[in-house]
Amino acid sequence: MFANAHNFNIERLQISTSAEVHAFKNLYDNIAVCALHNCSERSEAPKCYPRTRVAVREEILSWMAYGEELATLKKLLWLTGPAGSGKTAIMGSIADEFHKKGDLAATFFFSSLLGSRYRRTKLRFIATLAYQLIQHPDLGFIKQHILSIVSRDPAIFEKQLKEQMEVLILQPLREFRRNSHLTAGLPKIILIDGLDECDPDWKEEVQSPIEASERHTLQQSKEEVQVEILGALLQAVNDPAFPYKVAIASRPERIIRRFFSFNSASRCVEMFLGNGYNPDRDITVFLESKFEEIRRNHPHLPDSWPGDLVIRKLVKNASGQFIYVATVLRFVETPSNSPRVQLEIALSLRPPSPASPFNPLDALYARVLNTSSDPMLAIKWLKAYCYLDIDAGIRTWFFNRLCESSEGEVENLFENMSALVYVSDQRSITSAQYTFYHKSFQDFLGDPDRYGAYFPLTEEDALEWIIRRFIYVFNNKAPKVQPDIADSCHLFECLDHFSHEVIGLWFRIMRCKRTLREADIRELIESDAAWWISRINMENSFERWFTGFMFVKAHSQCQWFKPCTHTCRKWREPISGRWTEDAGFMMLPGKLSLLLDRFDIRSWTEIFFRGRMGVTRDRFYIIYPICSA
Repeated sequence: MFANAHNFNIERLQISTSAEVHAFKNLYDNIAVCALHNCSERSEAPKCYPRTRVAVREEILSWMAYGEELATLKKLLWLTGPAGSGKTAIMGSIADEFHKKGDLAATFFFSSLLGSRYRRTKLRFIATLAYQLIQHPDLGFIKQHILSIVSRDPAIFEKQLKEQMEVLILQPLREFRRNSHLTAGLPKIILIDGLDECDPDWKEEVQSPIEASERHTLQQSKEEVQVEILGALLQAVNDPAFPYKVAIASRPERIIRRFFSFNSASRCVEMFLGNGYNPDRDITVFLESKFEEIRRNHPHLPDSWPGDLVIRKLVKNASGQFIYVATVLRFVETPSNSPRVQLEIALSLRPPSPASPFNPLDALYARVLNTSSDPMLAIKWLKAYCYLDIDAGIRTWFFNRLCESSEGEVENLFENMSALVYVSDQRSITSAQYTFYHKSFQDFLGDPDRYGAYFPLTEEDALEWIIRRFIYVFNNKAPKVQPDIADSCHLFECLDHFSHEVIGLWFRIMRCKRTLREADIRELIESDAAWWISRINMENSFERWFTGFMFVKAHSQCQWFKPCTHTCRKWREPISGRWTEDAGFMMLPGKLSLLLDRFDIRSWTEIFFRGRMGVTRDRFYIIYPICSA
């Protein structure tokens, strides 16, 4: 009776073909799970405290329910406000509310603080929305349509966002509208948070530092990526088949503000988290409730503590920034002192200038940094972690081993800084991580005008510190502090992998800095060439680039009309051996090329360094001066 039957439904029980199962797996493999509102990574994400942000949330709820009968429906909402004003907490709270009501169609929470690269880039944005839409039980037709598209065109995930929006979402919705009259039971809203934190996707695996610099104009800028996302969303809400409203939260960055002003003013509701929503009242409620919790946990504190005057002062210092009072409270609860003492320290801070609303926050950040056992080292360490984007591609455990100069240094350094950054599992190779509580602290670390008032440190100083740590590790072929790993085989495996992580980190340093001091170069090329080159993975583009970098830097110490130095030869021999044996990337120049290089008429090593390294589609040149042949 059921011979050869397939792809049929029994009361919404979908029996799928193997092709659909494969397509579904392909779709799942191209989504950013960590960007969903209820993913495990966001379990500690901020939410609105009870009885706060009531007016803002009610206005968003009213916008979603209003105007369904109007032809000119405003289907876009832009929630904006300065750093620390509570945008992510609001979006997280309303996502939970809409989810409970069955009104939430999809979410995407961008974040540059943590998580995979896919939460900070556009790469999986549309696929993640499409995946969530097909989870609704009444959208089985859309699911079949989307999986059919993925099966026919697996490259859809590599196309421009507007093309992905058209093919993966709008076309299936149009078909659904033609074949179904069901709309009442469908979810109603899509939430996008942190658009300003979406960055370009740098494909390190195909770029050398020089090439990355030269191709910068060909890459999308951060602003262009954000406009592309906004354009795809505007394309959707302008389509009659698209039944959802879209709420977007971001800082009021210039390009985002311009987009909403010029492209969608007639289709958009703007909500700015300013004084009109009475943030001072919400901050007061938040402080009163949190201080009550602290008093319960510390029975020796009187019921009158800290008093109305103190709360009013904190509210004034906050200038509407929830992040300020949240940081104060984390600082107060730091176990190094009693809450009363910690609060008195926070209240005693005096910023150098009262001109900026960020000054009280900056003074607080500086005070917490000064609780470290070595504040200057802590800020260098954290700046390097952020500047080199360690979370995206290099394990935190290896970064710590590179930086440490004494056993347990990372724990001692950040022990009292839990108000700003949570340093977890630092002895675990797989799960060590730094969790920044808010992007405004990273903004502080990245702005010399803000941290410079408290710490006499330049950007060059911070980068030079990490370069010195690298050179030490490179010259000694191991971190200064040996990892505390009981299993010697596991230790050897970790140290072997450490060499690859070190070279990956070096690639990031040079992509940012691109030049080295002569003293640094001389130290670098004196290291054990044979040992390092033997560990190079020639299939990895930046490790391959590293071999070229070291050859050029070693050869740059040679003088014209004289034989190459011993240092140059000790790098050239293992490098040329690896290039010819493992990958066939080397093509020796002819006699004329060697002659021109020999007499300083044309430096082939410089051409090799600037134009050839890391470009996988080209042949590579290593130049032997004729004097050393």
